[in-house]
Amino acid sequence: MRSPYLSALLNPFNVATLAIATAAGLCAAWWLFPIGLVVWGVMVYTLATDPTLRRMQMMQARAPVAQRFQSLFDRIERAQASIYNTISDSNRNIQPMLEPIRDEVDALVERTYQLCSKMTVLENYRSVQAFSGSLQAETVRIDTQLASATDPTVKREYEESRRDVQKRIDALNAIGLHSDRVEAHLSSIAAALAGVQAELVRLHALGPQLASQLVPHQLRTVRDLSTQLAQFEQEVSKLSL
Repeated sequence: MRSPYLSALLNPFNVATLAIATAAGLCAAWWLFPIGLVVWGVMVYTLATDPTLRRMQMMQARAPVAQRFQSLFDRIERAQASIYNTISDSNRNIQPMLEPIRDEVDALVERTYQLCSKMTVLENYRSVQAFSGSLQAETVRIDTQLASATDPTVKREYEESRRDVQKRIDALNAIGLHSDRVEAHLSSIAAALAGVQAELVRLHALGPQLASQLVPHQLRTVRDLSTQLAQFEQEVSKLSL
């Protein structure tokens, strides 16, 4: 992902400003160049630290997640964008109160993406195995050979192979169950963020005093979502292929 500062440096308007400052210093008066350089530096810094730009770059840099998670994560990103826009359009006296919510939502969405990325590897593997039916076929083959085996040593080897295959089947079932839970939780996060965004819209009609009483509740809502997500992350780390 291109860094925000590099993007700001390569921004056409900023490049043009630097070129004009250089030309003015060379062709008009030398003292125009340092003034233009200061103006250019301020423009680059302002653009590089713009939270909207940083969010857009982060969204563009994210690789797709598993198909069953992608549409829900897209809903979460759209809710994040709506919250950004609502905070940006709010009263200037209220905006400082809302910035912690924006930061918490950023952290929540990024953490959600990391969870989806981890589950994508597991879910894609589970989907391929379920579609191919290779483990089920392997189970049938081993059971057939086990039933006809007469030598104790051969029979023990088949039994060991059968247990290994069953462990893999159990692991895939565990991944499938957890994918179901993650999918449901993503839906819950999307709905909760949409609710937060709706409450932020309502704050437009309130003064700073009333808004200050409602903001902590919305902040707790987002933090609770992050806490629940942390539990899912711990459970995912225990899953294996």
